[in-house]
Amino acid sequence: MPNAPVKAAWLSALTLTASGLLACTAPAPSAPAQGPAASDAATSQPAQPKVNRLVMGLVTPSGESNNPRHTSQTTMWQIKPMYEYLAGMDIDGKMAPQLATEWGLEGDGTGYRYKLRKGVQFHNNAGEFTAKDVVHSWKDLVLPDSLGGYQVALIRDNVETVEAVNDYEVFVRLKKKNADVPYVISEFQGGFEIMSKADYDKVGHDPSMTESPIAGTGPYQFKSRQQGANVVYARTPFKQWRATPDFPEFEFRWMKEASTRQAALLANEVHITSLPEDLLQQAQKQNFRVIKGRVPALRTFLLPRCCFFTDPKDFSKGYLPTDSPMTDVRFRKAMNKAIDRDALNKAFFNGKGELMIVDPLHSTRPGWDPSLAEKFKTEYGYDQAAAKKLLADAGKTGAKIQLLQQPVSGFAGAEDMFEAIAGMWRQAGIDVEILTPDPATITTVNRQLGYRNHVSVAATSAGQLVSTFYHSTMETRGSKLEDADIQKVIDELFVTLDERKSADLWRQLGQVIFDKHQIIPLFWLPAEAVVNPAIVGDYQWPGAISGTWTHVENIKAAK
Repeated sequence: MPNAPVKAAWLSALTLTASGLLACTAPAPSAPAQGPAASDAATSQPAQPKVNRLVMGLVTPSGESNNPRHTSQTTMWQIKPMYEYLAGMDIDGKMAPQLATEWGLEGDGTGYRYKLRKGVQFHNNAGEFTAKDVVHSWKDLVLPDSLGGYQVALIRDNVETVEAVNDYEVFVRLKKKNADVPYVISEFQGGFEIMSKADYDKVGHDPSMTESPIAGTGPYQFKSRQQGANVVYARTPFKQWRATPDFPEFEFRWMKEASTRQAALLANEVHITSLPEDLLQQAQKQNFRVIKGRVPALRTFLLPRCCFFTDPKDFSKGYLPTDSPMTDVRFRKAMNKAIDRDALNKAFFNGKGELMIVDPLHSTRPGWDPSLAEKFKTEYGYDQAAAKKLLADAGKTGAKIQLLQQPVSGFAGAEDMFEAIAGMWRQAGIDVEILTPDPATITTVNRQLGYRNHVSVAATSAGQLVSTFYHSTMETRGSKLEDADIQKVIDELFVTLDERKSADLWRQLGQVIFDKHQIIPLFWLPAEAVVNPAIVGDYQWPGAISGTWTHVENIKAAK
């Protein structure tokens, strides 16, 4: 049996205790934490809303599912209203107790003990939440046919077993040290949504798109889904332990076109949405209100997709065949130098964007190196003449790349900005073809490593460690340029539990990504929701989780 549990300090216990047991030291917005009991949100009475169903209009997710293990970190927001986690994220981006009241890292760093909250009820009359539901949720997540990406791969590779010590205590035993496990288990990243074993046993199979998902414990419970159109939730008929939403029903409605979302907002068909900057300003002039997420995490950048190892476990075997010009760092530097980021910021974000120097580092995060910001203008700054010379020196003037133009749920102006960037690249001498595949096609080809001369957009609110997904050989592999030097630092980061050592590794990672032009950095952006102030009084949410649109139980009715 593992050693006795250790209760870590509230918010950031980063030291070795006298007993030799470690508290979690994973570098992220906040270390895994233990703290006070649930807030008094569940005891407050909801306001009387002016509509029974609150409707949020958003871009259609790239994949839809009623099963958590078939959603990726960027698409699982669609099911978050009905599920909870062992550890949650509060509105200020800090880890906080949720279905677990406390937890701690034990022994040599290969195990976490979680104490579970008592008296929490599942939807669908599925009974009380206990340790058996945590074990079931883990076993379901790692089934061979799971379609989830990073979170499934990380849990499979690093968690040996999840053991029920008793009804209200579980031990997560690791195969090896991994600094990101507690974040994947938590609401920070998602993927380890807690589902009812009793409800699953009753249903006897995975839910289809026309069936109700397996019961969760969240403030909302599932009501209906129309694939390609919407998903609807209803407030729990019993007093949920943590929060009582103001609105009896909540709907995510899929609306690909920004103009459609704007029209629906004006017609009071949706009450909260995401709009590109030009339409957002129009909405403000018509007295609609903009509410921002509380944590700076939403950002956008471009990903070259060209260079994938033949064997990600043996770099000596080289890369899969590709004739992409992006294999040459001079070409990638030319792509960066050809982009007028100031013009993009003004045109698409009204100057709100903060220049990204290198993902996932920021001046507020561990490992930030201010010298990279000083070098940015020379190495990445807009200079069409320099871009043309780089292409000529590389013998790649007129070389062709393909741009995957796609809507992004967390970034309303992605498609229009693509057009502008393509024009800048053409001006420098790059032949750009714009493709518009549907999301399902992108997912399929991506998993097959079929994009080998392409560029796509990333819009994410992911935390620092999980963001290495965009730079490594982790699932899903086809969405980035792979590099042995970058992967070496990332591998070390994932097994480093010391805060100071982690910060040094982050500096190393930032430098190598910067020098190799592995991505095309653009901006850190505010997460902004446009609301009808006659219906919505407030919306307090972090905006710091992949998919952006979370904590919908916090949306308050206008008084």
